[in-house]
Amino acid sequence: MEKKAKREHLYQFHIAGFTYYEGAFVFDRLKIGTQLKLVVEPTNPFDKHAILIHLGEHKLGYVPRELNYQMFKFTKLGYDFFTVVVQMVNPNARPEQQVLVSVFLEPPKSKS
Repeated sequence: MEKKAKREHLYQFHIAGFTYYEGAFVFDRLKIGTQLKLVVEPTNPFDKHAILIHLGEHKLGYVPRELNYQMFKFTKLGYDFFTVVVQMVNPNARPEQQVLVSVFLEPPKSKS
């Protein structure tokens, strides 16, 4: 019997720029385990490898610059093997430290 591959933890970080975007409008929806979406932003004037983090249509902030290069390359090419989930929410922390997320690598989807 073949052993099924499991997801692998890749990164854990606070959302960069959380203070400046729409996190406050959806803060009550950010719970441990909430899945978030990555959106590449190659036209970003400050970082050509910028990756936005969204909850639905709400922009929460960015993957920190020091972690985004490889994720940007794969995401831009359409690879869909990153899962981003809320790991911790602390309403009493500074805004930039309120939401901790984890990024996991998902195993390839089995071919049927």
